[in-house]
Amino acid sequence: MGSLSGWAESALSLATLGGRGLWSVNPRPVADRLFCVHRDPCGRRCLRPEDQAHARLGFRSALMHPIRGAWKGAMEHAAELFPGEVRLWTVSCDEVNPDALASLYAALAQEEQAKADRFHFARDRIVYIVAHAMLRRLLTAHTAAPIRFCRNPWGKPELDAPGNRLRFSLTHTRGLAACAVARDHDVGVDAEALNAAVDTYAIAESNFAPAEIAQLRAMSDAERTIGFYRLWTLKEAFIKAVGGGLSMPLVQFAFTLDPLRFACAPGLAIDPGTWRFHEQSVGRSHRLAVALCVAGGAGLTLRHESRDIPGLCRIFRAPAASEV
Repeated sequence: MGSLSGWAESALSLATLGGRGLWSVNPRPVADRLFCVHRDPCGRRCLRPEDQAHARLGFRSALMHPIRGAWKGAMEHAAELFPGEVRLWTVSCDEVNPDALASLYAALAQEEQAKADRFHFARDRIVYIVAHAMLRRLLTAHTAAPIRFCRNPWGKPELDAPGNRLRFSLTHTRGLAACAVARDHDVGVDAEALNAAVDTYAIAESNFAPAEIAQLRAMSDAERTIGFYRLWTLKEAFIKAVGGGLSMPLVQFAFTLDPLRFACAPGLAIDPGTWRFHEQSVGRSHRLAVALCVAGGAGLTLRHESRDIPGLCRIFRAPAASEV
């Protein structure tokens, strides 16, 4: 059991749950390193200068390669995923290029196209197409196997391939799609569009642990909306990584913020010390969180690329669904 340190002394007090004793706590579940991509003065994509000394050569050479016809070859240098590494792609769906969207639609399997066609609102159809096309492109960069999916007993999608070691998670919300991929480690990602009109207390009362509700009540009105979405995306990312769906009660695990802490109730067969988390804003209107299950005290290294729809199309040639 991890040490509660100063957390147990705070007003949040997750010390007991139904009289069953101390929760297990991970006192340091945050990402060890975050690499982001920007453009240099010549317009080439590269790591921030402060990250380059820490980047692995293969990943760095791929990111610093200019976007042109040889991009696919450069991506091969980045195809290996190391222990504790997560590749995260986010795509803004606010500005839609019809030709680019058609290219992404053509990359989907027939059943995915059929589902996209059933969406009533165009905004929902767009983010679905972008998210699922992005997932196929990202997976193709890390496996030569055909991209086919199956589901675990709780409905979590997985790659249907012999000896598959890739794990992935997909999320889309109004105006944003995101995908995370790891190797040998369960991973989850969740993104939400901020909405100040949401009744945060009503949702929290049904889905949050008492300590999380206490945090929201202690926040100012200006802080509460962001605080709610920080907690919500962390909880959703964790649930997605575990893959058990609603079989895991949301009130039996909890997060605290600033600094980030993670705790589980005694009856939950989860070791908090094996989990790492990352959270961030995406622009001014979205929150995102990533959860990764690691072993042996390994850290979390996150490689994040942010794009728009035309930029996503430029990375790879849009393959026909039969090719993937």
